[in-house]
Amino acid sequence: MNLTFQLDKNKPAYIQIYEHIKTEIINGNLKSDERLPSKRALAQSLNVSINTIYHAYMNLIDNQFIYSIEKKGYFVNTYKQKSKIEENKLKKEIRYDFTTKKMSDDLFPKMIWKKLYNNVLNENLFFNYVGSKGIYELRMAIKNHLYQNRGINASIQQIVIGSGIEYLMQLLFPLINSFNFGIENPGFSKIATILKNNNKKITYLDIDSNGAILNKAVDAIYITPFNEFPLGIKMSMSRKKEILAWLSNDNKYCIEDDFDAEFRVGDSPTIPLFSQNSSNVIFISSFSRTIGPSLRISYMILPNNLVAKFDKMYHSYSNSVPAIDQYTLANFIALGHYQTHINKLKRVYKIRRKIIEEYFANKKDFTIISKSNYLHFLLSVPKIIKIPDDIEIKYLNDYDVNKNNNNIVLLGYSNIKNNNLICALDCLTNLFLVK
Repeated sequence: MNLTFQLDKNKPAYIQIYEHIKTEIINGNLKSDERLPSKRALAQSLNVSINTIYHAYMNLIDNQFIYSIEKKGYFVNTYKQKSKIEENKLKKEIRYDFTTKKMSDDLFPKMIWKKLYNNVLNENLFFNYVGSKGIYELRMAIKNHLYQNRGINASIQQIVIGSGIEYLMQLLFPLINSFNFGIENPGFSKIATILKNNNKKITYLDIDSNGAILNKAVDAIYITPFNEFPLGIKMSMSRKKEILAWLSNDNKYCIEDDFDAEFRVGDSPTIPLFSQNSSNVIFISSFSRTIGPSLRISYMILPNNLVAKFDKMYHSYSNSVPAIDQYTLANFIALGHYQTHINKLKRVYKIRRKIIEEYFANKKDFTIISKSNYLHFLLSVPKIIKIPDDIEIKYLNDYDVNKNNNNIVLLGYSNIKNNNLICALDCLTNLFLVK
């Protein structure tokens, strides 16, 4: 294995390292399950910081090129061992993207972000050292935003910034020392992958009209009570009370993912579980759905009883998110641009929802069966087909380990512009109607 190469000073180091390792995997020079160098060893070899290597590794994990095993290291993922033909196929341009993982480029606040970014550059703030929890300014901005919009009253010391939920979970596992995790089914497939890669036991929790059904045998649960993905069910108060009663045992934990709480369809926010249990709930959220997935900024709020443990265990760690991105986002929130941006997204998505609803109103072979999620509909289609390479859309079964929902797709629209939406829907429906 040879991962030593010359870095270009004009391009971010972590991106170059990511691309180099990715290429080595695709070309077969790094084999399935082969162990990669430790962060420290590779940092010394390339003469970069450990934080730079960590950021590169996190991007490789996020794109499923590698996986990590707690206390053992990083390994090449079999799933990404692809031939040249497959790699070229992956590079093929996507004509219509009906998934919910991206947003159309016209929605990103480029001018404001660029101005704030340049201000950080001019003030040389990006040279500052960033400790394990992230910069003070961003944690303060998040604290104020959550208090005003979600009624959460947390201290700065409880807030931890990280480059994606998978990174935060890596920090969290040693703190709570839980083994058997209950996760929603259908639900986030990424969470199951993270747990499997860290040798955790998974217990799937069924979903009913009240939300995730608790299995009291588990040690911890990872749930999305405000808006369960992908079904869009909001957890009832009676189910929340059941979970809170279960959490009265000090050895149980709930990871509360505030998924899509910034977006809601004619609904008011519910009281987070975190606000009702200050000892056993870890609140976790991300800016991926509101600003963009490539920003790679997420955060968690720890219970007070885990803060000292976190500080002792990670006091020497550097934060995984570049300082320049943290300062830019902190100013974006503090100056009111974030809330303005959210309001703009709501207006745009409301228009797109109306276009889709009207489009399928008279389509006898297609039925919208759920409108609960803000960024996608659940759509019943006539049959199951093989989706062409230039179309991206997910079946509900892609998120269901039991595969009980054969002819239902998730019709997302965050990455299709208003003026292109009808053409995209025509293309999609024609695929399912071909005999």
